[in-house]
Amino acid sequence: MVNLPTDNLEVRNVNVAVLHSEDITQRFSKLNRLIKVTAYCKRFISNCRNSKANRQSTTLSTQELDQALTCCVKIVQQESYTQDLKELGEKQVVAANSVLKTLHPFIDNEGLIRFGGRLQHSTLPYQTRHQVILQAYHHFSRLILSAEQISLHHAGPQLLIASLREKY
Repeated sequence: MVNLPTDNLEVRNVNVAVLHSEDITQRFSKLNRLIKVTAYCKRFISNCRNSKANRQSTTLSTQELDQALTCCVKIVQQESYTQDLKELGEKQVVAANSVLKTLHPFIDNEGLIRFGGRLQHSTLPYQTRHQVILQAYHHFSRLILSAEQISLHHAGPQLLIASLREKY
């Protein structure tokens, strides 16, 4: 057995850039699992950056799960609306030929594209007034649809659509 000295070790900061070209949502068939895996990955990254005393090893909090959902929505929006995100970031207005033009989109403080429109003057909650914009036929949208359908115990289509429109 060899004892290595640990007194004069050099500490280096290393930056890693990851280019992902694959849609991570395609790997999952359930929204709940996608969100939990994303939350655990984000926690792992956070734990790697923190000292051992500040690391978390408990169950996932609702805040972590909400952040993971927001992260997934950002990824899907970056994939679906790349040009619109760029224009909204630079000019705060989308191009005249954009499919989002009639929705009066804007980028919120979390970096998500949200619906503008007339509801901004109502007294409804923020996420109901300004729903998150997602592409209709994306796999992630289908995961959200199936999760909502299960949570509503397979309710009819009108209740399902009304429930989804509160947030998306």
